[in-house]
Amino acid sequence: MLFFYRERLNFSLLLALAAGLALGFSPAQAQTIWNGSSSTDWGSSANWNGGVPTSSTNAAIDTNTGNQPVLAGAGNTAALTIGATAASGANTTLTIQTGALLVSASGNIGAVSGATGNVSVAGPNATWSITAGLAVGSSGTGSLAISNGGNVSSAGGTMGENSGSNGTVTVTGAGSSWQSSGYVNVGYSGNGTLTISNGGNVSSLAEVILGARSGGNGTVTVTGVGSIWQTGDAVVSYGTLIISNGGNVGSTGIAIGVGFGNNGTATVTGTGSIWQIGGGGLILGSAFGNGTLTISSGGNVSSSNTSSLGAGLDGNGAVTVDGAGSIWKNSSTLEVGGAGTGRLTISNGGNVSDTGGAIGDKGGNGAVTVDGAGSIWKNSSTLIVGGGSAFGSNGTLVISNGGNVTSIGAILGNNSIDTGTATITGAGSTWINNGNFTLGGNGTGQLTLGAGGQLSTGNFTIISDSTLFEEFSAGNVSGYGNISVTGNTSFAGSLTIELIGGYEPASGSIFQLFNYGTGDVTGNFSTYNLPELTNPHLSWDTATFLTSGSISIVPEPATWAALAGALALGAAALRRRKI
Repeated sequence: MLFFYRERLNFSLLLALAAGLALGFSPAQAQTIWNGSSSTDWGSSANWNGGVPTSSTNAAIDTNTGNQPVLAGAGNTAALTIGATAASGANTTLTIQTGALLVSASGNIGAVSGATGNVSVAGPNATWSITAGLAVGSSGTGSLAISNGGNVSSAGGTMGENSGSNGTVTVTGAGSSWQSSGYVNVGYSGNGTLTISNGGNVSSLAEVILGARSGGNGTVTVTGVGSIWQTGDAVVSYGTLIISNGGNVGSTGIAIGVGFGNNGTATVTGTGSIWQIGGGGLILGSAFGNGTLTISSGGNVSSSNTSSLGAGLDGNGAVTVDGAGSIWKNSSTLEVGGAGTGRLTISNGGNVSDTGGAIGDKGGNGAVTVDGAGSIWKNSSTLIVGGGSAFGSNGTLVISNGGNVTSIGAILGNNSIDTGTATITGAGSTWINNGNFTLGGNGTGQLTLGAGGQLSTGNFTIISDSTLFEEFSAGNVSGYGNISVTGNTSFAGSLTIELIGGYEPASGSIFQLFNYGTGDVTGNFSTYNLPELTNPHLSWDTATFLTSGSISIVPEPATWAALAGALALGAAALRRRKI
């Protein structure tokens, strides 16, 4: 399963920027400061107090007026700070042009509170190569724009490091890229934003965190065809991930909302928008955190390891898959409600698949709704509703308005004190189970078949203490098969019939509860809870249920006797008249 992330050291320490120094430099390092007195030329010594930077010289760009530096060729620095003091401002900008190459030991944009710094890396082969880490908005406001084929590389990166800071990175246009060989924080204790658009590419194959600490907030948007973000293990703690309009994200593993007070969200929306999650799996909501994933309008998510919603104690995890073409494919188990609370909603033609499903698994609570024509949940092995691997779990499944669920084996209420409930209701709503269907394993199960709902299964078993509810109205009486069994059927527990919509059955009405196949039918319901009929001369008849699968409405025995007596008297009177 996916890691539980570790908080990192303060990023400015890794950049060796001491908090008490005005420009953030080590006092033993030579330094030079941009003045722009002559031109915008980075390579002109007249523009620097201390000479043109070298690989052994720290450099600071802090002026908010006049000429701003432009690198058109090659440049070198040790530590580079853009926006080192409050004297900087919105105009404090370094531009790296087409074909230019800047190599620096580290980079810090918007270093201190009140400072503002901007960097633009624009055009084919415009390159900023950073040996160590990159900070965009350490304590101030920082902006990095990589566009039109520009390239930045670093050993790590943070956007919005300290409380009150703001860091923004934009990577836009085909060929534009940022490669980070170390971890990336988007909103550590401040506000961080990363936008990848119009074919931009970001590679951050180490750990990634969106909103690491309370008060931090991280937002990543990957939008547009050809826009790509490749990550290692990723955590969305206090943050948001949006993949839209054909954007593509690949992650080793992902955790959303996995710590106390965490609120993480992810959205994959639009045709061609893809999120591929590898062997690290997917966790939503754990340890008092809240995680939400929405897949809509043709978005696509795939996960190659276990996915868990509400994985840990008091965690809350929710996934919505909505709209035709919206797909969530799990190549392993899908757990909805581990030790916490999980919710899965599949609606309006959404599609979810997995190797096996568990709703309420490790003492938690799980709920799944499959609603609307074309909405599908496909389980290629057993589906357990209430109780996967621990006691005291609660699971609920609702299939409605044409939704469809498939499984190969199903259990409602698996373990002692587990509870599993399922409802199938509405025209076209189906659960197709190619295997054993057990209503109440060692726990308690309840299955409700509403008007139009259908269950088709191999074998069907209902255990004592479990209940089958059937609802009938005028529209689905007389030969309508609600449960079709191709194999063996074994009855215990109880049957409850409800007449809905004010329906009053007439004499001769037949309620087809089961369509039996060629297998054996054994046992019987211990209790038939049948509604009282308004007509006192009618009663329920269950005598043929075990052979026909139906129950019917017949005249009361006393009514038959009275009728027979009346017929006999009538016949006698006729005979007397003839005599």
